[in-house]
Amino acid sequence: MNEIPIRNDNLLFRTERDGTMMVVNDYIGIKFLNNTAAYIFNNINGTNTVEDIVNNLKNKYSFYSEQDLRQDVIECLYSFESMKFIKRNNCNNYLLDDIKIGLAGEGDFGNVSNFIAKCFKDTNNAYIKYLLTKNKNYYSDIAIRTRHFHLLEVFFVHRKSEEYNALISLMGLNSAGSPVNISFLAAKDMGVLIDTYKYVENVLKIYKKKKIKILLLEKEKETKILNFINSVGFFEEAFLKKENNNQDIYLYSKLLEMNSSD
Repeated sequence: MNEIPIRNDNLLFRTERDGTMMVVNDYIGIKFLNNTAAYIFNNINGTNTVEDIVNNLKNKYSFYSEQDLRQDVIECLYSFESMKFIKRNNCNNYLLDDIKIGLAGEGDFGNVSNFIAKCFKDTNNAYIKYLLTKNKNYYSDIAIRTRHFHLLEVFFVHRKSEEYNALISLMGLNSAGSPVNISFLAAKDMGVLIDTYKYVENVLKIYKKKKIKILLLEKEKETKILNFINSVGFFEEAFLKKENNNQDIYLYSKLLEMNSSD
C-alpha cells in the first residue's frame, strides 16, 4: 500500500459547494464524483501513498470500519484508473494480499478469457453462470480488453493468487442516468459470487448508479442463477413476451440505495 497514485495530465476538475466534484478528460468526457470519491481524488496529490489516503479517510469518517474505508479507497482508485484519471508507477495492483476482489487490470484479461472458456466447457453445471452471448470470439482476451478500457463492458474479478474464483461484467457503466446490465457472471461457489457482487454494487454507488438489471430466458429461471439474484435482492420487474429471437424474457432488477451524502 506504499504505491503513490499519480493524476494524469490534461484533467480539468472543479469542486462543487456540496463537496461533489466534476472531472473532465478527453477519454470519458465529464464525470461527476460523489463526496467520498471527490475526497479521495483530492488526496491524490503526487505525495500521498495509498495508505496515506486510507488514513486520511479514516480520520474524516471515523464511524466506518478501517476495512470498509480501505475497500472504498481501492475501489475508487481502480475506477479512476479505468477512466484514465490516474496512473500507477510500479505495482500490478493496489490490493493487499487479503483483498482479492477488484476491477480487472492489464494482467487479468488473458486469465479472464480462460476463465470464461472453462465456463463454456462446463457441461456438469459446476458453475453458477450467466452468459449474455455464447459467441466465444466475443470473449477473447483482446476483445475483453478493448471493451473494458472503453467502458463498454467492465469486468470485476475475484481471485486468490493466480486462481480466479468469480467474474462479473457490466454494461452501461458509462451511460449517465441509465441502469447497468449484468452481461456475464460465473463462480463455482455461491458465497464467493455474492461477495463479488457486493463489491460491484459498492462501485456502482460511486458511479451514482440507481439501478442494476439482468435479463433471463425461461430456461435460465430453472438454474442456480435465479437463486443468486434472489439472494442479493433482485425482483422480477417485467415479463417481455417474444422479446428476443421469438423467446420470452424475464427482466429482474434491483434499485440501489444511495448514501444520504450522495
